[in-house]
Order: sequence, then C-alpha cells, then structure tokens
Amino acid sequence: MKRIVLFLCLSQAVSGYAQVGSLSFTLSPSVEYSRFAPNAGLRDHYALGGTVGLGLGRYVELKLLGLLGTYESRWDRLGGASASLAPRLQQLPQRSIRTERLGMALQVNLLPGPVVPYLTGGAGLLRFRPEGGLRTSESLYLTGGGGLMFSAASRYAIFAQIENLAYRYNPGATFLRGEDLNQAGLQPANFRQVLVTNWMGRAGVRLYMGGTTSDVAQGLFSSHPANWRPVIDPFIGQLRFNQAFDFPSTQRIGGVYIGLALGPTVNVRGFYWRALDSDRLTGIEPLEAYGADLHLSLTDAVLSPYLSFGGGYLNVLQGYRGRGGSRPDDQVFATAGIGVQVWLIEALELQAGVSSLFMTHDGIDNRTAPSRVYGSTLYTVGFRFRPGRLAFLQSRTPRQEPIPLRAEGTIPAPSETPEQQAQLRLLALREAALTTEIARAEAAGDSLLASRLRLEREQLRAQMLTASAPAVQTPARPMITLPAPEQGELYVRYGPGTSALTLAGGAAQPAPSPSSSELALLEQRLMARLDALERDRQELIRLEQRLARLEALLTQSRPSTIQLRTDTTVTLRAQPSTATRQLGWQGIGFVAGVNALGAPQQFLIGVRGDYGALLGGRLRLWPEAVLSFAGGTSGYNLNVNATTLLPALPALPVLGGLAPEADPYLGLGLGLLAFSNPPRDVAGIQTTWNLILGAERAYGPGILFVEYVSMNFFSFNRLQLGYRFVL
Repeated sequence: MKRIVLFLCLSQAVSGYAQVGSLSFTLSPSVEYSRFAPNAGLRDHYALGGTVGLGLGRYVELKLLGLLGTYESRWDRLGGASASLAPRLQQLPQRSIRTERLGMALQVNLLPGPVVPYLTGGAGLLRFRPEGGLRTSESLYLTGGGGLMFSAASRYAIFAQIENLAYRYNPGATFLRGEDLNQAGLQPANFRQVLVTNWMGRAGVRLYMGGTTSDVAQGLFSSHPANWRPVIDPFIGQLRFNQAFDFPSTQRIGGVYIGLALGPTVNVRGFYWRALDSDRLTGIEPLEAYGADLHLSLTDAVLSPYLSFGGGYLNVLQGYRGRGGSRPDDQVFATAGIGVQVWLIEALELQAGVSSLFMTHDGIDNRTAPSRVYGSTLYTVGFRFRPGRLAFLQSRTPRQEPIPLRAEGTIPAPSETPEQQAQLRLLALREAALTTEIARAEAAGDSLLASRLRLEREQLRAQMLTASAPAVQTPARPMITLPAPEQGELYVRYGPGTSALTLAGGAAQPAPSPSSSELALLEQRLMARLDALERDRQELIRLEQRLARLEALLTQSRPSTIQLRTDTTVTLRAQPSTATRQLGWQGIGFVAGVNALGAPQQFLIGVRGDYGALLGGRLRLWPEAVLSFAGGTSGYNLNVNATTLLPALPALPVLGGLAPEADPYLGLGLGLLAFSNPPRDVAGIQTTWNLILGAERAYGPGILFVEYVSMNFFSFNRLQLGYRFVL
C-alpha cells in the first residue's frame, strides 16, 4: 500500500503530463488476462498485443486493437448444451485453441492531469482457430469498461483497465467437427447459440507522438468537460438483411441516438432502435436494438460529411417472425457508416447516411460450415439536435484575489471597455467580408487577388488580437501609506521624469508582462469569439445568397449585383430566387420522369405546388400528386416534401473556372403510394419516406429543376425533371 501511495505522489509531481491535446498518435503494447465464463469452453490464460490510436484532442482517443492468445479447451461446462449431456462432453478430445481479436475501441478521458480516469468501449471480430486441422470460426464481440492512466514521464504513461467482453457463438460449430460429435454420441442439434461474457484485465505502456502538451484543452476535436453539449438524434431508416440470416429481407427501423458532443466534430452516443410496421405509418414490431457509437464529423461547416463506428445488441422479442416464419436468434453486431449533415438553424441539422451492420451467422459443425460474419445495410435519415451546454458541468467563476499594486501603478482591466467592444465588432465584420471576397476570388481563379486579400486578413486578425488585450487603467489619485524607517533614506517619485537612482542604476525596467494564466484566459476568450464569428460569417454568406436570389427574381431580365457595406464592398453573383418568407401558395409546377433501378419500371407525370417556407426560408414545403403507369400496373402517389438549399456548387477546373448556375438542394418527405395491380413483393397501399437530392435554376418566367427521389430507402428510385411557375 505504501508503494502505491508513493507512486501516486511521484505522479503528481511530474511536471509534463503524458496526456496531450490536438491531433496525436499513440502506441500501446499491453498484456491481458482473461477470466472466462464457464460456458465459454476455455481455460483462463494470458494474451499479448496492443493498440494503435488516434488522439482527437485531450479527452478522446480512437484505437485499433489486436490481441493474440492461446487457450486450452474445457468441455465439462461447454455452453449451449444441456446438463444431461455432461458425461458425453467428457469424451470429447482436448484441444489447444488460438484466438485472434481485432477491433476498434473508443477511450474517453474524464479528467486532465497526471492521473486520468477513463471509460472505454468497442466492438470487433473474434476468431477461433482450433488445432488439429479444424477450420476457423468467427464471431462479433462488444467490450466496455474503464481504467486509470498514470503519467510516467513526458509523453509516456502506464495504464491499467478492466473490461467485460460479450459475444454469441455456437460451440458445436466453433470447436467440434462431425467425427467428434459421432464419437461422443452427439448431434449438431444438441448445441445452440449462447451469449458468453468474460472479464478481462489489461495493463501496458502508452507512448504519445505528435500533439501538444499545453494546458489549453480547446480545439476542433474535443474540449473541456464543462463545454460538452447533449446530443439528441431521432431517425427513421430501412435495414436490408443479408440473405444468410433468417430475418426478413427488409425491415423498417426507427429510433433515437442520445449522447454528448465532446467537441465541434466528436460525438459519443447511445442508441435505441425499434422495428416499425413496413406497411403502415404507425405500429411497431417485436424487434429492438441498443448500443453506442462514435459520430465523427469531418468538418464544422454548413454541409459536412461524417463517419460513425459502434456496436450493439439486436434483441429478438417474443412473436417476431423472420423469413419462412422462423424466429431468428439474437445478434451481437458492429456498425460502420458514412453520411452527410446539413445545418438548418442553430443547434438543428438534417442528416442522412448509410451503415453496414456486421453479424455472426451460425454454422452446422466446424468441418461442414463454421460460423461466419456477414454484413447487412442500414439506410437512415433524421435530424441532429444539439441544445446548450450542460449546466451542472459549468465551471464556477473563481473568486478574484486582491490584485497587488504594481511598480508602475498599472492594473489590467478584467474585461473590454465599450470602445474595445465596438472596435472588435467592426473588425469582425471586416474579417467576414474579407473571407467572402477571398472565396469569390478563388472561385474566379484570381489567385493574385486572393493572396493579397489573405494577407490583408492576417493583418486584420493580428489587429483583433491587439484589440482583445486587456486594457490598462491608471488610478486617478493613487494613495500610498508607507511606514517611516528608523534609519536610511526614502525616495518617492510621481509623474514623468528621470530619477537619479534610475540614471545611476541603468535603464528603467519594463513593466512586467502578463502571467501565463492571463494569457491562457485571453486565448480561450479569443477562441470562443472566433468560433462565434465563424458561425456569424456562415450565416452572413447564406443571407447574401438569398438576397441575391430575391433580387434576381425581381429583375429576371438582366443580371444584378448586391452590395454589402461594412468597410468592405462585397459583390455577389445574382442567382435565381427560390426563397419565400411566408406560408401560402407561391407557385405551381409540373414534373415528369421514370421509376428506374427496380420494379416496377414506370413513367411518371405529376403536379407540384409551392406552399412557402419555414424557419426563415430554410425549409420549403412542396405538396404534390404523381401518376405512374406501364410495367403492368398503375400507381397513385400523394406526397408532402420539404427541401433546404445546399451551398452553391463549386467551379470545376474542366470548365475553366466557370461556376454552375444551378442551386443544389436536399429534401425529406412523407407520402402515400397505391398500385392498382401490385407487382410481386410490393404492397398495394403503403406509406413512403422520400429522400430527395436535386438542383434548380431560373429559366424564363419560372424555375427549371431536376432531382433524384429515393422512396422507402431505395425501394423505389425516381429520376424527375420539372418546371415551376412563380405566382
């Protein structure tokens, strides 16, 4: 016990923490001891391996894991077999089994400092390789646990953690072949799939490469726990199961993700999914899933792609029926996906993505058909809501100690003066205008102008740093009380002038510079202000685009320009108007197209109305009616869709820097679809969820548009062309 206390004290005394911020890489060799559950069929032993990690700031680390272990079989309490088979299990031959564990894990550090508690979780692939020429079996696993990390030296740390590993497997198909079963008088039917949970302890050394060891923990990837924000992401989707499983070929899914935004781009979420009735708008089915994932945005912008990694447990409830009327087994699964999210308003985004779900398919026996992992596909669309920061995590304002009187009588002011605030506001507007001008110059291919504007912006940002420095104030009438010395001389000097003591001693000493804590506080305040200015700049760009479209609608016969005066003039290209600011009928259009990439293949004609906009013009409502024919059936479709404009398309080099005139948009809708003579495997009447991707531009007295529509997550795929008249 004394050694542990001494070690902790030495850790606290280390001046350089091993834990680093910003983007870093880690290498962690480790040893693991597994304490297997009785139904695992294996004896406790050690495994060797390690992780290669990517540090996303000071608080988040994403790791690739690899571990190798060799274990002896233990058939006396083999999982999945009834107690009456115990004597027969004793007749099975003992074998040495090598395991390979490959996966991905997420580590979240709870506190900074020399002693760091952390939580960890992950998912991956577990391979069993029995000796004797048997085939390799595969199973998906989930892990969760926690640990402590101790700083041993700069960029080095020692860690110890405890995890629980869970997986499902069929021991008969994993460890035994047909000859083994016959020798013991057993059959494949004597074994079933079981859930195995094992406790594991792991310890090792961690080396950090790259990143920064500064105490400021703000950044693009992760921030201090006081700045973490809750995340609520409801969604709806369609899950297409691999044909190797007994589940239906398609299953509609709905659910919600709830978690924390650890930074502008890093989110850790738990989720709950529930199967929905595929033929009705409401209604659920007895199938659910729960787990957790990492949601990683690639940028912090209006339009941003994202990656997701996670895992969970698919729970088949009583009454659920799969293909052929059978009840499928529960499944442990891992997920990996990509998608895109679009900023709508503050704290609200629209997102759509596609993920792969990896699950284990049971075999019959090891020789004939061992267990294998197969992937299924999940299409999702939903919203992303991020409210304010968590109140109970907010740091309290520290009590201000009395500020000592300095030699020159100057005291830093605690905040900016009104004049400084007005100056910063003006400089921020100038910076936003310069950023807009740089984007325009780059789009036009004028690299010389863009370089000059970029230099001007850097000078402006340096001026912003100077303006953000704490102001100094001089007491109007300072009063100092000094004790009279019994011996010696006392000199007091006021105002400008040169003292004889100063001349005799050399040049006057400069005023003391701000302390490191003041500089850190100033940097944090400046980073927060720049983040707010970036969001204001993006909002300004969207406002400029909408003003340009409105001006184009009013003039239609000639191009126009819009000028925004701050201290810099910004000239924007006129674009077709597509925004309205009130509800009510704004226009009517006609649409034609084809239903392709699947049955039934049909031609489409329809009428579409423009019913105005919501959320300040960001969402537009489009009710429509569509008639489809050919393919041996007729279809009738009523939809209510909502779309939002995306950022303007970039100029392509092959077009000589010419920017396209079309405005892209993304939409989501709800509809009712009916067929007079339903094709095979298609419901006669069904609700539909519509995902829309299109582009439009002003042409003549109206607006021409083209779009792709996916209904019920690629069950029906439409290519449409239309024209809308503005009322």
